[in-house]
Amino acid sequence: MPCTLALDTTTFNTAVAAVLDDDRFVEMSDIPGSDGKPGHASRALVLAENALAEIQMGWSDVSCVAVAVGPGSFTGLRVGIATAKAIAFGLGVRVVGASSLEALMSGVHEPFGSREAVALIDARRGELFASVLDDGRGERILSPADDESWTDSLPAGALCVGDGALLHARLLAERGFEVPEFGSPLHRISALQVARVGRHWPVGSEVLPHYLREADAVPTSERPKAAGR
Repeated sequence: MPCTLALDTTTFNTAVAAVLDDDRFVEMSDIPGSDGKPGHASRALVLAENALAEIQMGWSDVSCVAVAVGPGSFTGLRVGIATAKAIAFGLGVRVVGASSLEALMSGVHEPFGSREAVALIDARRGELFASVLDDGRGERILSPADDESWTDSLPAGALCVGDGALLHARLLAERGFEVPEFGSPLHRISALQVARVGRHWPVGSEVLPHYLREADAVPTSERPKAAGR
């Protein structure tokens, strides 16, 4: 049976899932230790191989590779996308992308249905990447470092998930929002949801990092070339 291999490296966690077409799946993740350093580069392939073995599949059974394209950690995005493209190229299969915010929000849909929800990812620099369910404004950047009025743009009493929600859990709770307890899987981007969201990736669309804002450091290959070069 065809199998989709899905990866997420947009936050400190590394998540990989092997998902069969009938939705049976195995998901594995690596959470940084006490040093807080993510292990995307060293752990993604190991987790992928283990997940495939756990579901009794091998590399030859992979028919598609899905990867979270952001927003998220700039380094994590590049590692994840490069890894996904390398696997797909080596196997001769399609690679698809998925918004990390959409994947995070999809993890809320199953247990809570149409409950008003907000996905918040820590963007560093005192900012948050945010997406509000069905509000029509799409993904955006919030700036909690400026003042506390950023919560006024969120639906009253909404369920807030993601590492950004945990970062501001006390303020959100004080203002009437619901934040699941620390350790809840709702705060982690699921590679299973990356696979499911990736099913809707437009055919022929290139898989590129989705930053929402300018990267801290732009690789030489992505910088504009000087005139005459």
